[in-house]
Amino acid sequence: MAGPEIVGLALAVPSFLETLVHTGQDLSVRISAARNPRLMTGDLSAFTTRSAQLLAQWTVGNQLCNSSRIDAAIQSALDRDFIDIQTRILEATQYVAQVEKYGRLRRFWVADRPRKALEESTRGLERVVRQFEDTVKAVEASERLPANVFLSADVFQWVGNDISEVADRVCIRKGCLTRGYHKAKPKIGLFLRESRPYGGFSPARVQDIEDDIKFLAKNLTTAVEAMGILDLVGYRNNLDTEDFELIFDVKSDLEPRGVLRAFMASTESLSLSGRVEMCIQLADAVFQVHKLHLVHKNINSGNTIVMSNSEAADSALRIFLVNWQLVRKATNATTMQGETQWWRQIYQHPTRHLELAEVEYSMGHDIYSLGVCMIELLLWKPLVIQPSIDDPPVVSPMFISEAAKLGFEVDATPQDNWLAPRDIQKVLVALAKSAIPFAAGDILTELVVSCLTVLENGFGEALVINDDPVETGLNFVGAVKDRLAQLCI
Repeated sequence: MAGPEIVGLALAVPSFLETLVHTGQDLSVRISAARNPRLMTGDLSAFTTRSAQLLAQWTVGNQLCNSSRIDAAIQSALDRDFIDIQTRILEATQYVAQVEKYGRLRRFWVADRPRKALEESTRGLERVVRQFEDTVKAVEASERLPANVFLSADVFQWVGNDISEVADRVCIRKGCLTRGYHKAKPKIGLFLRESRPYGGFSPARVQDIEDDIKFLAKNLTTAVEAMGILDLVGYRNNLDTEDFELIFDVKSDLEPRGVLRAFMASTESLSLSGRVEMCIQLADAVFQVHKLHLVHKNINSGNTIVMSNSEAADSALRIFLVNWQLVRKATNATTMQGETQWWRQIYQHPTRHLELAEVEYSMGHDIYSLGVCMIELLLWKPLVIQPSIDDPPVVSPMFISEAAKLGFEVDATPQDNWLAPRDIQKVLVALAKSAIPFAAGDILTELVVSCLTVLENGFGEALVINDDPVETGLNFVGAVKDRLAQLCI
């Protein structure tokens, strides 16, 4: 923090929260380096090993304090803890300076009073940080458990037959919501529908599919729309078409512009700041998915929808992840089903290309897909050309050209003549290294390459490494998001 000011949680802007985390990191490092054999402080490792998760918790706390749905007593408790965190960080920073001073002089006996004060302050800081996190987790859990996510016919119905297909089993059409449901208000307007067919399956299999849909719906109702996920209204069982439908609210100020892949191919390139901003939005969406302890498994520019905000002064573009049919809990077992279609293999890590994948899907695979999409966004060129959902996908000239430089021959509409999984990765890494520096600079190039090689080279700096693979993945995406935000021009 720049000074001794104390800010209430409801008024804490993102930049203040980031600065507070960095101040805590600096404090933790200084305490570790203090040369005082008597020093027994509280554990402040959360500021260094879980900084992204800590920032996410404070961000959620800020949202809870500004929500009319949250009990005032809970909001007051969160605010008190947040103020206590700031106070103790400021106190500990003053005390550690005194301990450092006497440590340099090796006059440890003189430093007893500031040492004891530092120990007391940091132990209190450790306690209140954990208390804040526990409160946020408890609120999030209570928000999920009672969620009624099934939409009966008296609550929701489709209106008319005008349907706009945007992706595989994803469309936008007009519907009527008769009463407020979760975050959505009653309206007759646009909704996004994702369908999961069950026709021809056994009753047991249909029940399994509905259980999956129900689990996903309960989790997505807690997601934050600003993070690139549309507000989920609920799910319904369409007996006429024999499929389950996930229903998302398309706010009245949002105008659908199509999927990202087609949008990039049909519009002039955005400014560098605009392209970086869209990378931030996509990273935000992935971060939000992982914060729910889910993996998306199908991130690509054909499953990302673009909308313009008609009420924003600059008609700002927003992007949202769609096509949630493969989503599962990050720690759940997987069927090990791989990806065999070439236009999806481009976005999937090489270990996921075989009919029976080599390894279980993890957050690292989502991060790889994020890196591929960032290539497209920063160069403003899709890797797969598909003007509409009815058109067959074609390999982009950009990918074919880069493959040729490496000695690979690729057809525009590959059938049998397609690249080996590791060769696809080689082409993407080479493309990032050759094209992104001129389009967006060296730092963004390194960031993209780190996403593309995350499963081979690990999660990078020790700051984000953790024994828990879920927490490690969350921290890595958080670090990518933070780095993008720092570079936004």
